Amino acid sequence: MTSGAMAQSAVECWGGGTIDQGAYPNYGQSIVPASLGPIVAVWAGGYQSVALKADGTLICWGRNDFGQCDVPAELNEVVHVAAGHFFFMALRANGSLVGWGDNQFLQLAIPNDLGSVVHVVAGYWHTLAQTLDGQLHAWGDNSRGQCNVPAKLGSVIDFGAGRFHSFALRVDGGIVTWGSNDFGQSAVPADLGPAQFAAAGNYHTLAVRKDGTVRCWGNNWYGQCDAPTNLAQVIEVGGGEYHSAALRQDGTVACWGANDAINNSYPTNQCVVPANLRRVTKLSVGGYHNIVIASACAGDTNADDQIDGIDLATILARWAQPAAKFPNADCNSDGLIDGIDLAIVLGGWGPCP
Repeated sequence: MTSGAMAQSAVECWGGGTIDQGAYPNYGQSIVPASLGPIVAVWAGGYQSVALKADGTLICWGRNDFGQCDVPAELNEVVHVAAGHFFFMALRANGSLVGWGDNQFLQLAIPNDLGSVVHVVAGYWHTLAQTLDGQLHAWGDNSRGQCNVPAKLGSVIDFGAGRFHSFALRVDGGIVTWGSNDFGQSAVPADLGPAQFAAAGNYHTLAVRKDGTVRCWGNNWYGQCDAPTNLAQVIEVGGGEYHSAALRQDGTVACWGANDAINNSYPTNQCVVPANLRRVTKLSVGGYHNIVIASACAGDTNADDQIDGIDLATILARWAQPAAKFPNADCNSDGLIDGIDLAIVLGGWGPCP
């Protein structure tokens, strides 16, 4: 796991892409760049990660063989990003889309008559977008009918996509799926009941029910559909290639399923949740890694939930040194370790809220 520290929040990653694995490349998708600055959202793709800065621009890291981390230089006013296997699709504040990366299935070929977009998601090789009129549109790989949006879906409040299937969550909590059902990933359980959130993995689908419990269906070769029996108060879920993760209401994360890169037989540890991970507000699940935003306790330089003499000593020891080298001591992320950081420590003395 690596993290990029900030005054109010921190981006943290764990899983594949943190160490060299012999002949298999280390793409670095879990190595968070230093000095990210204020980040408001994060997303994980197949082997790459992207973060949305407070100024509406993006920063990307990880695998780049399709140019998926070459964020267009003129791209700004971004409000959301859809992360595909080897591509990204950004939604701008004016309702327009900008895509980059792999386009072998024309997943970046935005329809000319699409209109103003309010939300967009990405599957493995296809893209889905909802326009201002509430309609869903899909393009890209349609080899299994994953772009054949059903007619008369009704009011859709969310939607998602896996490798060869797609789903929509209706306002009544019902889930409608289409595309491949080879592993039962499109076979919504009859007793599911109303859902409040849903997500798609490679060949599986997850739903958070109204009571905060999780149901999963589809491929379960590696236990990615075996949610922990005590898992409750869940507000968000995500699916990777062969693992799943959930964000609880208390800001903690649970993960289950494969813990290695299946086709390459080496540990990636995407389901080894960092022991000190807490106050998570946003979760995104990639192919073999996870990325979150966690609220920070400004002044807690060693992440022990206490602002005390250790933190005071850290500030004094790093005084006037490069903040990029010691980001945890730069409590307000202004690039300086100075009196402001000292004041933050003294003003927040005691247990973190």
